[in-house]
Amino acid sequence: MFSLMSGTFLHGHKLSLRTILAALLLLADAVKGMSASQFSRQVGIQYKTAFVLMHKIRASLLVENSQTLLDGDVQIDGAYFDTKERKPNEHKAAREQATRVKAAREATQEALAAQDGENPE
Repeated sequence: MFSLMSGTFLHGHKLSLRTILAALLLLADAVKGMSASQFSRQVGIQYKTAFVLMHKIRASLLVENSQTLLDGDVQIDGAYFDTKERKPNEHKAAREQATRVKAAREATQEALAAQDGENPE
């Protein structure tokens, strides 16, 4: 059987074409992106459905973008790009450091206890 979604990333999806097009419009219009919960409320679908649909749309954009190179004059309007790299998680590094210090203290205490056991005074 043939449908408009045959052979696309949405093949076999039970949502109506109208709902999918509304979802695409919302995602294209969201400059800084959109959470799946907000997306589900605006489209009127369940959270799980919104989550899967968003990931399918994003995955299809990555596939298409990796195969197509732009040339000539390219104009982009209404986009948000952040070129800053995220800082490393300082709390995670501090927790790891505290774990290493604790392990070193325990090893030192065990070594001292073993040494005291060998040399009873």
